[in-house]
Amino acid sequence: MKKSPTHTHRHIQTIAWTSALLLAAVLTVAGCSSTPTTDTGIGTSSPESTPSGHESATATPSQDALVSTPGPSAATADFEADCQTKIGADAHATGTVTIDHKAWGKITIVSCGPTDVVPSSAEGVLAVDSSGIVTWNSGVPADVSSQQFSLAHPATDASGNVFITYNPGRYEGVMILHPSDTGIDILAGSYYENHDPAATSSYPNDFYDSQLIGPGSDGLYQIAKSVNNCDPDCASGQTTTQVYTWDRQSYVTK
Repeated sequence: MKKSPTHTHRHIQTIAWTSALLLAAVLTVAGCSSTPTTDTGIGTSSPESTPSGHESATATPSQDALVSTPGPSAATADFEADCQTKIGADAHATGTVTIDHKAWGKITIVSCGPTDVVPSSAEGVLAVDSSGIVTWNSGVPADVSSQQFSLAHPATDASGNVFITYNPGRYEGVMILHPSDTGIDILAGSYYENHDPAATSSYPNDFYDSQLIGPGSDGLYQIAKSVNNCDPDCASGQTTTQVYTWDRQSYVTK
């Protein structure tokens, strides 16, 4: 039997609607199955999408690149080893400052001694040149009760001197290094150097039981030293404070 035009038209519409529904279903399924992209702040392109001649953004640096640029931890480890070789096996690097020396060029002054939790049986100071060679060192014995031996903050002032603060277990003290034309002079030693009867060196100043003041507006530290007259004995004596200033050659009372 011959179909009417109306019947044929309706048949074509049915086929079109069915095709449209099937296409929409396929697109929906494809959209749900795709993996979402997250922006992590670093490159996420695959090797195939990386432009020719460029490394992937997630590439790992070569081992050679890592070795050729040692970080501060390597330098610290070297200073620690220098302290233990030159000063004492249980000494630690407690501070560093780099200065320009007239004879040795750029050098790093390193203080060696106890840490907050680890005592040491020796304390001292090193001068290490830019090639890592220890050009000068001075070490003194210490007591296990010693609590501090480290560079001051700041470690230098306008005089160019280098200051170390220490505490052998009771009072604080100040050790002073003066870079000279040919080496390093010690203007004030540590407690053990100044008070050990067997010491072979003596220094112009004894700044045990002393504290640094400043630096002031002139860029210089002053040193406040406590003095006990021990009259009738040191336990009941009167303590006064003397202030010392730098006169371009030494430290003198004001």
